[in-house]
Amino acid sequence: MNVLIAYASKTGTTAKCAKILKALVDDATLCDLTKEKPDLSQYNCVIVGGSIRMGALHKASKNFILRNKETLMRKKCAFFTCNCFTGQTDMYMKKNIPGELLKKAIATGSFGGEIPLEAQKGFDKLIMKLVAKRGTRSENAKLHTSSEAINKFAEKIR
Repeated sequence: MNVLIAYASKTGTTAKCAKILKALVDDATLCDLTKEKPDLSQYNCVIVGGSIRMGALHKASKNFILRNKETLMRKKCAFFTCNCFTGQTDMYMKKNIPGELLKKAIATGSFGGEIPLEAQKGFDKLIMKLVAKRGTRSENAKLHTSSEAINKFAEKIR
């Protein structure tokens, strides 16, 4: 199966997760949606991932999904996010991805999230500091990506 893993990442966390996923899925190609526009005709399965910021999927990922909705409806597809508050993943998915695509997806999920403060600038840095404090007080005391979540997602693709 020819698999496209298309993603958009602001600080590198989603890119890191997409690379890990690629290593777990045979015959997969990576595509950074902030730099490339892939030709979907050569793929049987399309996986789209993006970071979540303030409840919104990365603009490049969301635009890709909306522009290619009809094509994605005819292919196997899957969606992942990188977000610090994994308990809200279903809400984020429903808010950012058309329902018809979510219903037919072979896999959906969150790979967790990180807040690399060194990659933030200006107002974003201030907001991320506040989010990090909230994250350390939540039930998930440490913000991180989950290799277990990536492995489970990959199993569904295989």
